[in-house]
Amino acid sequence: MSNMGSTGSGTLRFEGHLALIFALLGVLLTGVITAHWLLVIEPLLRADAASRSHALAQAESRNLERLFINEHADQAGLETELRATLGSILLIKDPATGTPFIRRIDLLLDYDVIDAPPGSLDISAGAAACEACFIAEVPLYHPHSHQLIGLATFHSSPEFLQRLIDNVRIRLLWIGLASLGLIGVAGVGTRHLLHRLEAVEDELRQAALTDSLTGIANRRALFERLTAELERAQRYPDQPCSIILIDLDHFKVINDSFGHAMGDEVLIKVAATLLRVGRKADLVGRYGGEEFLVILPHTDRRGAMNLAERVRIAVKTLTWADPRVRLTVSGGICEAQGETADALIEAADRKLYLAKAAGRDRMED
Repeated sequence: MSNMGSTGSGTLRFEGHLALIFALLGVLLTGVITAHWLLVIEPLLRADAASRSHALAQAESRNLERLFINEHADQAGLETELRATLGSILLIKDPATGTPFIRRIDLLLDYDVIDAPPGSLDISAGAAACEACFIAEVPLYHPHSHQLIGLATFHSSPEFLQRLIDNVRIRLLWIGLASLGLIGVAGVGTRHLLHRLEAVEDELRQAALTDSLTGIANRRALFERLTAELERAQRYPDQPCSIILIDLDHFKVINDSFGHAMGDEVLIKVAATLLRVGRKADLVGRYGGEEFLVILPHTDRRGAMNLAERVRIAVKTLTWADPRVRLTVSGGICEAQGETADALIEAADRKLYLAKAAGRDRMED
């Protein structure tokens, strides 16, 4: 009986030791995971999110800088355009959740450079406060003189990162408190995190390459694609590349006569028309203001001219909510001959100028 008692007590001691070993392993695993989370994963996620938020802010700040290209007749007109542009930036949202990427924008201008009363164009738009937001301060430069004209502070939403952090934290804590057999679950959670990070990266990149009003490519995306197409055309001389630079005729008159809401409707509808008339291989983008750029791979000047004419006719026959609106477009067509993207666009701009000088509602090649 004493041997049985001794064996039983030994078994209990072994089970106790085994339980202690597993408990220590669990504590060690939890400690390692927690330390790795606090020292590596979470800082990396925050740094990556901050970097992407800054990239988005830099891309959207170009829309603000373009408003200073032309001299404005009055301060009220410039303020209206600034507020409209800030509002369109704040409307960029995550398609999956409807959460805005940017919650607040503060605009401060240098009135030694800007011809306006001090403080009159300093604008804050969006949420009143966003303590946890990622803050990106982006200097604004005049598009032509490259002189510093102000500072735009973007407050990017932290909700996307926080949602990821919360999800991963719960997963890792449960894994640390569970047995070693739950390591497989950690792998699944990690894969889920990577997929979600890739999705967020794609969303941020898409937002940075998309015009917020029309939903088509923005200036940055156009230059990236055009540079790539010109490099391809130089490698393969039998595969030409052409562009069409399109400008809406008398667009300012439409804005002034019918309001910015109608002006936005015009831009959106023209963008949709360009997508409808163009081919799948083409890239349609908003070059700036009321200018659009169409990149045509594998297309010579004659083919570009044919497409440009179809665009001109399609836009001219559009109908509008206000029947008094009449819209035509002019364009410049240019086929690449080994020049840079900037030089090619400048050549197309000269053709566009000729179309305007010849009476508008025409395409020049």
